[in-house]
Amino acid sequence: MPKQQKKQRKQKDLAEKKLLDCNDVFADIINAVVFQGKPVIRPEDLREVHPVSAYSEGDFRQLERDIVKRWVKGKTTLCFLGAENQNEIDPDMLFRNIGYDGVTYREELNRGKERYPVITFVLYYGDKPWNKPLTLYETLGNIPEELKHYVNDYQMNLIDVKRMDKETIQRLQSDFRVITEYIQNGNRRDYQPDDTRRIVHAEEVGAFMSEYTGINYSSAVQSLRKRRKKITMKSLLSEAEKKEILDEATVKTSAAYVLNLMKKKHMSIEDIFETLEIPTELQEAVLEEVRRLS
Repeated sequence: MPKQQKKQRKQKDLAEKKLLDCNDVFADIINAVVFQGKPVIRPEDLREVHPVSAYSEGDFRQLERDIVKRWVKGKTTLCFLGAENQNEIDPDMLFRNIGYDGVTYREELNRGKERYPVITFVLYYGDKPWNKPLTLYETLGNIPEELKHYVNDYQMNLIDVKRMDKETIQRLQSDFRVITEYIQNGNRRDYQPDDTRRIVHAEEVGAFMSEYTGINYSSAVQSLRKRRKKITMKSLLSEAEKKEILDEATVKTSAAYVLNLMKKKHMSIEDIFETLEIPTELQEAVLEEVRRLS
């Protein structure tokens, strides 16, 4: 995989993790999917768990999960809850989950006498429907009948965000609701974004939207913050559209200035960017426009 593509994937993964790491968002998703929208898991009942686990295969290795939290009631731990983000179909995701859960159970052995369930959910954001098996039996295929009784079946808990049903979406109360509605309807001409639901984690939602669409929603969040405007999905989309139009005009104007300085002053591109005070997020687009004009 090219270095640039790896960097983009890493940034996308990080943006998804930051949103899910918000306890109210994490609890809301599980309440909507597992408990039919009842607020069984409260955000204040979730405890952070370090997502990196060490295990030994002759030498020590590390296994990093996206999100893992401990659900407690008072002083009692009920279970460990994990979430893995997927933007593409991975035929080996079920085996990865078995590894994640296994290492978490292994850590329980090292911690003390108490034992708790480990439950992992896979949040899938892809355009194509998930078409890989969700159980170990289906994945392995033809297990000899005489062995089947001794093979433990494992089920992957898939949450297909793009195809989440309306009833489940309506149960969502956190910022994940507006994210899900946008993922499902953002490309439709008749899409009417919500203008009543204030986005709580605006920076996290902006970063998520930026990586998901390639449009700088983070900059739109900053702009709305400066003007002390209410941040809803409608105001965020509107602000991002305005900024995109302005940025496009800025890129074209800046590229013309850059070319002029390169020819007349023989300045380096870095010096020109500094002289013209071109924002970092626009520099790559300006360079592309310069190449087009050259």
